[in-house]
Amino acid sequence: MKKLLLLSTLLIFACKEDEDNPCIYAPTLTTEAVTDITETSATLNGAIDVYSQNCDTVENVLQGFVYSISTEPTIDDTVVSVNGSSINSNLTDLEPSTTYYVRTFLERPSLGVFYGNEVSFTLNDSNFIEGRWNFISSTDCGENDESIDSCDLESYMTLTNGIGQATISDSEDENGNIGPCEVVGSFDVSYSVGSSNQNYIFSIQGGEPMAAVVDGNTLTLTQTYDASTSDCPQQAGVISDNIVFVRD
Repeated sequence: MKKLLLLSTLLIFACKEDEDNPCIYAPTLTTEAVTDITETSATLNGAIDVYSQNCDTVENVLQGFVYSISTEPTIDDTVVSVNGSSINSNLTDLEPSTTYYVRTFLERPSLGVFYGNEVSFTLNDSNFIEGRWNFISSTDCGENDESIDSCDLESYMTLTNGIGQATISDSEDENGNIGPCEVVGSFDVSYSVGSSNQNYIFSIQGGEPMAAVVDGNTLTLTQTYDASTSDCPQQAGVISDNIVFVRD
């Protein structure tokens, strides 16, 4: 019985005149999931591992990522050169709402070009922050986690075109008591892009600006204030509370 042995990306050939010591060159290229996706940027991740025996090490090797809006990108498309075995690269100035395809690659002139598996990713659209965001948790005095997951009613924000409303339920009354999940009120919200497409500046009911960060399907508002003028006597100095929402 004949056995067929399939060796992917394994090249065995005589690099030297000594036929008893052939050059064995076996690169393994892995394209990993793309992370930190925004409207115009994303981080490429991958790994390149090379097994080399009896091969010339003087030859210049180019490696990294290739990407395109078409499938199976090659070195004829956009090339990002990255050295190392565990590699990553942050791409910027990409087109919102566009799907890209990426592969790791390694090029050795005498052997050719090797490619890893293909991974696709789609950038957020320019209105990514718009829509409904449901409240899931907050910190109080910079430390205590509070949640209203047990309530039938929810606190949430609805955002569109720079404005919105926040509907608050199960809030504290003037005596600090938690109500039975009643709707307390609806408040006007305004927001604008901050330092990047992931960072925003929020204001609720015309109050002090709050920094907001969108990370995937999570939106975190950070409220910073002086503890000495708040109801946090156990704290001192400037503290921050995080209010976390998830996309509906």
